[in-house]
Amino acid sequence: QPRNNLRLRLDVASNVRYPNRAEYYWSGLRGPRLPEISMDYQDLRMMLEVGGERFSTQTEIPIRAIDPVRNANTAGLGDMSVTTTTGRTDGKTWQVTQIFRTLMNTGSASHGTGTGHVSMEPGVLCRYKYSDRMYVHSEIKYWFPIGGDPIFSGQVLRYGVGFSGVWLETDRFALMPTLEMVGWSVLDGQETTPDGGIREVDGCHIFNVYPGLRCVIDNQS
Repeated sequence: QPRNNLRLRLDVASNVRYPNRAEYYWSGLRGPRLPEISMDYQDLRMMLEVGGERFSTQTEIPIRAIDPVRNANTAGLGDMSVTTTTGRTDGKTWQVTQIFRTLMNTGSASHGTGTGHVSMEPGVLCRYKYSDRMYVHSEIKYWFPIGGDPIFSGQVLRYGVGFSGVWLETDRFALMPTLEMVGWSVLDGQETTPDGGIREVDGCHIFNVYPGLRCVIDNQS
């Protein structure tokens, strides 16, 4: 829901294979020098959202630390993003929001903390109120590069569903466990194999599960 909001999020991922696939994480030709087998990364993301009940603008600044197998470990500023959200349906049970995210190439392509190009990601978010203490969330987004390598970069369809419930609640504090299931379909592009070869990506599908915990603090302002 569009609103004034400040969020701090930590994403931790391990064993990301082919990180330059479709230039989604790394640049294909301007990325780290050695062909990579696997990469671990940690993203600390601070997001500031300003807006009202129908429209908001978000700015997200990520700090990324990467731990590849063959290339050197490094950390630094990732690719910043600016996102707009527009409420389309806001009923008692259903809520539908249009989202449009633009990622800017503020990270270092050669060190692997950025993609080296601008990309855009329009999408739709939905929320269903199952009960006063349980919600079902879903998303579908379409990511495409602007200024990426014309052969190496590709397009990615992201989709997912999530569940959140209220576990502990007071007048000013709440804990809400979450479970997110997110999938990616890489529609085209190329990737580098561990032996240094380059091959086409044709309909690759990835599916991840994210357990989490949200903490809400309300100072009644």
